[in-house]
Amino acid sequence: MTEIQNIPYFDGHCDTIWRCMKREAVPDYGATEDECRAYFSACAALRENRGHVDLLRGQHYRKRAQFFALYDDVRALPPNTAWTKLREMHDWFLSQIQENSDLVSLCKTGAEVDAAAAQHRTAALLSVEGPICWTVPWITWKPWPPGASD
Repeated sequence: MTEIQNIPYFDGHCDTIWRCMKREAVPDYGATEDECRAYFSACAALRENRGHVDLLRGQHYRKRAQFFALYDDVRALPPNTAWTKLREMHDWFLSQIQENSDLVSLCKTGAEVDAAAAQHRTAALLSVEGPICWTVPWITWKPWPPGASD
């Protein structure tokens, strides 16, 4: 097993995918609807945006890794659309990785994170956050540790 070596910047979570894909106003993200829309219109791509995380600003760190979360407020989505939304977000994320392969590498293992760092690229890892995953058909919740009861 490869151990992730010397990553001085390793952010365990960001909602940048959600923010980049959101176009309508969202309550609590500004005092007015225009402020809400402006908050989300500041982000349109992973390469460069005015949100918390973008790939160009990440270049200031010699070695870096970022968990990008697939997230949406399932309570605000129309019924039975969470799985479709999750897939749309996943597809968008993969297209952004491909378009920005000069700055980022999708990583699934520690060895891939180390390789991305050696190439001075952001090591991008993907996570699924919150209740959106309760509605997707391929996730089966099992008690932990094995044998424990729900």
